[in-house]
Amino acid sequence: MSTWVFGAERWQNLIYYSLGGHKDAIVACFFQEGSLDLYTISADATLCVWGCDTELAQLLPRDPDKKARESGGAEEPRAEEIRGTANPAPEESVGRVRYRKSSRHFFNKEGDFTALTAAAFHKKLNILVTGFSSGMFHIHELPELSLIHSLRYWGVPYGTGGGLYPHSIAVLCSSLPELYVQRLLVFLATQIERSRHLQFYLMWAHQLLLLHGHSMKSRSVSVLPAVHSLQKSLQGHLSEISKLCEWNRYNMKFALCLSRQRGMKRGAEESEAESVSGSLEGAEQ
Repeated sequence: MSTWVFGAERWQNLIYYSLGGHKDAIVACFFQEGSLDLYTISADATLCVWGCDTELAQLLPRDPDKKARESGGAEEPRAEEIRGTANPAPEESVGRVRYRKSSRHFFNKEGDFTALTAAAFHKKLNILVTGFSSGMFHIHELPELSLIHSLRYWGVPYGTGGGLYPHSIAVLCSSLPELYVQRLLVFLATQIERSRHLQFYLMWAHQLLLLHGHSMKSRSVSVLPAVHSLQKSLQGHLSEISKLCEWNRYNMKFALCLSRQRGMKRGAEESEAESVSGSLEGAEQ
C-alpha cells in the first residue's frame, strides 16, 4: 500500500511523492509539527517514520504565470492535472523533495491484537493514540514509540461509531500515570476552548481533577499553569452561556407578557360581546 504526498499549493520541488512500506490499508498519516517529516499507520498495526531532507522554508513556490507566458496567454487557465508513478525516473527526482524511512515499528508482534481501526496524533505533545477493533487502545510517545499506557475497553470497537461511557472515562483517568496528568489537562483546556463537544471534555476534566486532585496539590507549582488554562477556557464558555441564557430568559418573559396581554384583550372582547348580545336579547323581549 502506498501513501501519496501532494502539495496543497504548487511547489517547484514538491509535486508528488509516493511512500511505500505497508502491506495493509493505510489508516492514518500525520505530519510532525513545523516539519515535512511524517508518520504512516496501516491496519496491520505497522507504523513507519519518514524523514524528509527538506525543511518547510526550503519549499520553492512555482511561478503561476510561467505557463501563461510560454503559451502567449492565448489559452484559458485550467486546473492542472498531475500524473505520476510510484517509481519516477532518476532525472525526475533531481532537486526534488525526498523522503527516507528512518524506522518501522510493529504494534502486533505477537499477534495478540486485531486490526487497527483508528488513530489520533497530538502534534505539540507527540502523543499517538491507536485503537483496535477488539477494544484495545494504546498511548505512545513518538518518535521512539515509547508506550505510555495500554487499556482495553469492553464495548463497541474503536473507529466504528461507538461511544465512550462515563464509567469508562473514570477507569481510564484512574489508571493514568501522574506524569501525563498535566499534559492531559493542557490538552483538555485546549479542546474545551475550541471544540463543540463541551460535555465530553468536561467529563474528562471532572474525572481527572476528582481522581488526581489530591496528588496535584503536592506539586501545585508545576500544575498551576495547566489549571489556570483550564479555568480560563471554562470561564469563556460560562460567559457565553450566561449571555445566551439571559437572552433566552428575556425572550421567554416577552412572549409570556405578550400572551397575557392578548389573553386580557381577548377576555375583554368576549365580555363586551356577551353584554351586547344580552342587551339585544332584552330589547327583543
